Amino acid sequence: TGSQCGAVAKEACTVINTTGVANYKESSSTCSCTIDEQFLVENPEDRRIRLVYGYEVDVSGWERKDIQRGGIIAGTRFRGPQHAMKEISSDLQTKFLAPDGEDCNFGGKSTWQLSESGGGISGTLQELLICAGVTLDSNPEVLVAGTALPWSPPHLRTLGLRLELFMDVEEDLHGHMVCNIRVAATPVATAKWSSAFQPWGSSGEKAQHSRRLHGVAVSAHVGGRIYSFSWAQAVRAFVDV
Repeated sequence: TGSQCGAVAKEACTVINTTGVANYKESSSTCSCTIDEQFLVENPEDRRIRLVYGYEVDVSGWERKDIQRGGIIAGTRFRGPQHAMKEISSDLQTKFLAPDGEDCNFGGKSTWQLSESGGGISGTLQELLICAGVTLDSNPEVLVAGTALPWSPPHLRTLGLRLELFMDVEEDLHGHMVCNIRVAATPVATAKWSSAFQPWGSSGEKAQHSRRLHGVAVSAHVGGRIYSFSWAQAVRAFVDV
């Protein structure tokens, strides 16, 4: 402001900028320097993602008398009333599936045993994209008709997308459990703003650094089926027969 503006400030605005477009504005008592810069993050597909999940089911009809709780954080699961749950063994498997139902890899393989996934399963964004059947260079219009407008970015890399993990926890009649994970990609403009102050110039001035980040939003949906034995239902079924 004031004496800090002028030719020196305008030159500093131009010099400090190396890759963007500098816009210097000055009024009667204030001045501003705005730099617009656009760039792509290098090799975003190699970014690693860590997946940790669990489940809780109340099979007593929301009475909290028979709760089943498990996941991949621990090597066991728990069952019983909320105040007195007992620890039991678990053989939970995690499987990653492509849209056509075929196996796909996350973390280098498609099926993870509980003993291998304790504490989480780590893989790359590229693997999740392959499981969803897309790449960052896929055309949004091809994935969802009507998504792209004439001025829309031509690929997911610059538009953004949402990866949804549909996690289906299933228990068979023998008590074995598996979580099948399918990944779906939806073109959507994803953006996040970040702002911070940083030193600027040689006189102790500060500049506000604002960024509008585009990327991949990840969400998860958990569902499934757990069996529970009920003596009352068994007796009723026998009587009905």
